Amino acid sequence: MHLRPTWAPACWLDHAGASIRGPVRPDNQDFWLAEPELGLWLLADGIASRGKGAVASSLALHTIAAEVRRGLDDGLAATPAGDSEDGVKLLVSAFAAAHLRLLDASRDEAPRAAMGTTVVGLSLRESEAILVHLGDSRCYSYSRGSAVQVTTDHNVATALKSPNLSELARQTMQGLNPRAITRALGCGNLAPPRPSVVRLNSRCSELLVLTSDGVHDPLGPQGIALVLDSTGGTLLARAQALVEAAVAAGGKDNATVVLVRPPASGRQRAPLGTTARL
Repeated sequence: MHLRPTWAPACWLDHAGASIRGPVRPDNQDFWLAEPELGLWLLADGIASRGKGAVASSLALHTIAAEVRRGLDDGLAATPAGDSEDGVKLLVSAFAAAHLRLLDASRDEAPRAAMGTTVVGLSLRESEAILVHLGDSRCYSYSRGSAVQVTTDHNVATALKSPNLSELARQTMQGLNPRAITRALGCGNLAPPRPSVVRLNSRCSELLVLTSDGVHDPLGPQGIALVLDSTGGTLLARAQALVEAAVAAGGKDNATVVLVRPPASGRQRAPLGTTARL
């Protein structure tokens, strides 16, 4: 018999998500998942042809959530965002499991198609947020008037700025699209990619904002802040406003956002957050 963790403050947090198909996209290959009882929020942008990107993003996020849940049940960590490194190890291990699951799914496809996806995951406990990510899906820290990017994209442009990049790798990358993804789950690579991990004090943020490139490319940090500043009402209304603004600003890609309001000192707990998908 598996017992759920008795301590799960994140289930009291406000959260909401929204996703919309881009004007030139035949289908929406973005996916988001909220598991507030695990203190976990995830967003993915699928990479594959013939519509398999949607399969990849959904499969990856459900696998990550299942692995985190199993780890908590088995006592591998008190919470994903624990005080020790156990929570980080659990999240990184869950990403690796999702990578292998995508490889297996790709082999089962006929004809074979390498499926992959970017992922950004947020785990929240009291005043600490842990972000684990691959690719160019992002997290922003929003407070009124400002949205600050707290993750760094895994793409060619970022890799070329690294002082640790070998000269051979630099020459190889010079002719590539600067936006080309350099780390993602799946995509036919046998070894699980190494995700980046970011820790931050969540009490410095009014909202933590997870975005696919269909949101942050057309809006940028200033546009994200402007929409959130000017939109009242529920978090769901603000999430919907962001994806609609991204398309209105000329965005062609699928647009997805997840908003999470961290706990703050002196504020009463809020009801269970909204988890709607458009």
